[in-house]
Amino acid sequence: MSKGIIMFAYNGEAHDAPGNSYKIDYVKMAVANAKNIKKNMQNNNVALITDKPGKVHVIDNGWQKHFTHIILTEDNSKGTGPNTNLDMNIRSMRIGDKTITFPWKNHTRPNAYDLSPFDQTILIDSDYFVFDNTLDKIFETDKNILCGKYVKEISHQENLIDYERLHHQTIKLFWATVLYFTKSRESALMFEMMKSVKNNWQFYSKM
Repeated sequence: MSKGIIMFAYNGEAHDAPGNSYKIDYVKMAVANAKNIKKNMQNNNVALITDKPGKVHVIDNGWQKHFTHIILTEDNSKGTGPNTNLDMNIRSMRIGDKTITFPWKNHTRPNAYDLSPFDQTILIDSDYFVFDNTLDKIFETDKNILCGKYVKEISHQENLIDYERLHHQTIKLFWATVLYFTKSRESALMFEMMKSVKNNWQFYSKM
């Protein structure tokens, strides 16, 4: 059975209040991470999922050697909701003393099952850097789906309820930062459910 890691990477541009712009290079982050994976992991096939500008960025810089596969997709913002519409799906972060905002392009993640070329897949964020071989152990499981239930603040601050539930009155939160799945009926159903929620966000947000 084929085993590997996939990362989504769509570059973007962030802006601060005075109107300055900042390039957000997720493709370059994915390249750095692919190098780490090749260095530290035994199961080190890496597939990059990106759009046309992302693929051009890879080729222009000679980075294709770091990936087993480069899978081309279009940024698809179909659907209505904070995670499905470019006009609404905005994130903020700090750079020094400035707050910048940028479109968070994660609309194609529900397609990970269809896009993955592997029988056993670990989907990780491109900025989740791999520095050892811990993730190799995940491929030894007999489960079809694994993802994180708990998270700890690196600053050791008090845990927020937002880390445990989508809202304090709603369902428990699981983390897709590292998500393992196999080519199985169980995994296929989970991703079909994700697509349904994405494309019917207004309905599910009321549930």
